[in-house]
Amino acid sequence: MTSTVTKYQQLADSFKLLSVFFYEPEMHLWEQEDILNQFSLLLQKTSPNAFPFAQQMCDNREQIGEEQMQVDYAALFVGPFELLAAPYGSIYLDMNKQIMGDSTMAVLQVYREAGLKVDVRDAPDHIAIELEFMHYLYSLEAEAVLGGDHEQETRMTSLRTHFLNTCLAQWVQPFCQSIKNGTNNVFYVNLADCLKAFIAEISEADSVTLQEHNLPLQENADQPPV
Repeated sequence: MTSTVTKYQQLADSFKLLSVFFYEPEMHLWEQEDILNQFSLLLQKTSPNAFPFAQQMCDNREQIGEEQMQVDYAALFVGPFELLAAPYGSIYLDMNKQIMGDSTMAVLQVYREAGLKVDVRDAPDHIAIELEFMHYLYSLEAEAVLGGDHEQETRMTSLRTHFLNTCLAQWVQPFCQSIKNGTNNVFYVNLADCLKAFIAEISEADSVTLQEHNLPLQENADQPPV
């Protein structure tokens, strides 16, 4: 039981720290809290395929000034003009390629199923918010295991695997490609490779988890075909 709790907590922390890099870079906080090194050490345990890219992110940070990081972040994810790598799932999943589409409503539905009341300034399918949601679900799984609540653990496992595989994983690859097409900033290029490798590895592990627990991948009537 202890090893399972540790695994869930480490994965929760991995998703949480990964989400940090999709908010506006605050380099003094990254350095003060040693976030990049913490992230790299975590991925060494949770995602061997993504770990080399996390290491590169640590090295890249020393080569790029804070102002350049902020400029490149804004160009990719904020604007004010056309976004080079729009960080919203609906841009990649919906036919009309606009924010707050049908796929966004499907994401909101999963948030509600997890007991969350969503009150965020940005669209709820922003990459950082979806990564934080994965952190939340893994944390709930860890709590359920620690408390011996098998029913809650099974429910959270089912909900997490459903969300990752039918929502988040569906748009990560084109999103990461947009990042790589949109910038020469080696930090963000390696972040894109890290995210893609991490999600692919966790998604593959989920397929094994579903088979071991004999859990079906949940169907969501609100989820559009992709």
